[in-house]
Amino acid sequence: MRFLPVEITGGPTDTAASGKTLLFSAWETRRRDYDAFIEATGWKWAGKKAVRGKDGWDETPEHPAGKLSWEDATAFCEWLTKKERASGAIPEAAAYRLPSDHEWSCAVGIGKDEDAAAKPSQKRRKIKDFPWGDAWPPPEGAGNYFGQESAATPLNGLQEERAMLEGFTDRFVRTAPVGSFPANSLGLYDLGGNVWELCRDFYDEVEKPDQRVARGGGWEVNAAQLAQLSARYPLPQSQAFQGGHIGFRCVLEVPSGGLLVSGAGKAEVVPVAGGKTAEARENSLGMRFVPVPIVGGPTGGRDLLFSTWETRRRDYDVFVEATGRDWPEGNWGIKGGFVQTPDHPAVMVNWDDAVAFCEWLTEREREKGQIGPRDRYRLPSDHEWSC
Repeated sequence: MRFLPVEITGGPTDTAASGKTLLFSAWETRRRDYDAFIEATGWKWAGKKAVRGKDGWDETPEHPAGKLSWEDATAFCEWLTKKERASGAIPEAAAYRLPSDHEWSCAVGIGKDEDAAAKPSQKRRKIKDFPWGDAWPPPEGAGNYFGQESAATPLNGLQEERAMLEGFTDRFVRTAPVGSFPANSLGLYDLGGNVWELCRDFYDEVEKPDQRVARGGGWEVNAAQLAQLSARYPLPQSQAFQGGHIGFRCVLEVPSGGLLVSGAGKAEVVPVAGGKTAEARENSLGMRFVPVPIVGGPTGGRDLLFSTWETRRRDYDVFVEATGRDWPEGNWGIKGGFVQTPDHPAVMVNWDDAVAFCEWLTEREREKGQIGPRDRYRLPSDHEWSC
């Protein structure tokens, strides 16, 4: 499961006020993730025995875990916290949980436009925009919704009960493998469509004291008000209520004063200079970057992230294939016992080669939306390397 930092504005986990780091799973919890929980605990899961391969339910381990209740999702988070603490993958003070309704709003980009203290029921449908903008119906590739692809595959008469979106089609009759559609600017997938995502808040603890809130819409959404960024869906908390359109996304809360940095199956809380929160990142090649405080020199005080390892053969291979650049090491092979795998460092490169790789990677990541227009990859300076 991949986790990415989300800045929280307002509420008890406000990034600036609390000093905590909140990391969101890049995608909804997958069947493969939930399967591990079931196998370890024996927890009952209605979705485990659900008939697949008919009525459009062509699901793989990469599809989101569905037919879940709020209690199911909470139990998974508690189990994962214990598992990861025991293995040393997270520190004792860190914990997995469901996001709050406000935290979810921050992840989708409307946290600053809503009252963090208001009830979810009070914020429902107040912001009319969609994850892709203000157009309706959704443009092609916007997400997994109830489009014309479902016409030929009824599910218990669903196509008669619920009209399909005219002018919209996606590739998936029911759920879609996570990450099948473009991520948002934070690198998070499926914040619109696929499955409704359970949050930890009550929808309205006074008027509906037994119902929690879900966000984001699901594959069965066929109306604009259900696809809006501010759409909320009240759901019974009990495990007795489970639906094939309901899933969840985990967040990882890290103690104040630090940043969680993962590597080699472990994690540690790294103090952040001056209380400033920089971001650990993983790019589209799987290269992992962590913040390094720079003291002195022209980049002193800036956010600078170093790759946790030397550029690998696998990274440089992608560059060579994309650009056709000559690489002697690629022809040099394994002579003299020089046996290398894709995870060995790329060698037989010169300064020009290294600079060209950084320039190519900058263009690639900007086009993919992985970095901003002013962010760039480059070689470190001598002083930055000393830091």
